[in-house]
Amino acid sequence: MWLPNHTWSGMEGCLFKNQSVIYTICRNFYTFSPLRIVAKLKRSSPGCSKEEPTMLELKNITKTFGGFKALDNLTMTVPKGTVYGLVGPNGAGKSTAIRHALGVDRPDSGSVTFLGQEVYENPDIKTRIGSIPDDIFYFPSATLEDMRTFYKGIYPQFDDALYEKLYQVFQLPRKTQLRRFSKGMQKQAAFHLSICTRPELLILDEPVDGLDPVMRRQV
Repeated sequence: MWLPNHTWSGMEGCLFKNQSVIYTICRNFYTFSPLRIVAKLKRSSPGCSKEEPTMLELKNITKTFGGFKALDNLTMTVPKGTVYGLVGPNGAGKSTAIRHALGVDRPDSGSVTFLGQEVYENPDIKTRIGSIPDDIFYFPSATLEDMRTFYKGIYPQFDDALYEKLYQVFQLPRKTQLRRFSKGMQKQAAFHLSICTRPELLILDEPVDGLDPVMRRQV
């Protein structure tokens, strides 16, 4: 998840290659109507330049549902190798912003680009973006292995070796229908599958909701 990059200061952090992330505590808070900024973690590894190319950009996004304006001229620029956090009350526009970043929703005005290419109706770009939504969808009778096959058909870079390695971490039943999993187990399955797609960008909506404290630390 992300924040506008022009309204932060007093924060530190590191993000290294191969999805290694070190989180730090946010010392300052700001208000960005209608969303609240929590933290921005900067890439800071030896030999890396401070300025990274833009990976994701939402530019002047406006989206209205009926008479309700969910997003009002929202602009966010996410450089490569950074981690963003975004919070706000119900109706603030968090999930709407995420759906635009994923190319699910078309903005009324503005543009969404990933590495300079439009995201909406661009299947090639979407295979490079991973997502774990708040409300996770699985086919009603699908098992974890069924969803693995489904993901491999969508993401050509799906990593079977990593899948087996992560199985030792999550240890979820392979042959049990996912609809019989608890909410926390379904969220673990979502992490298991999404990480194995080797996404260049991973977008999380309420990523640890439903996970117990032990599994939150493991994730």
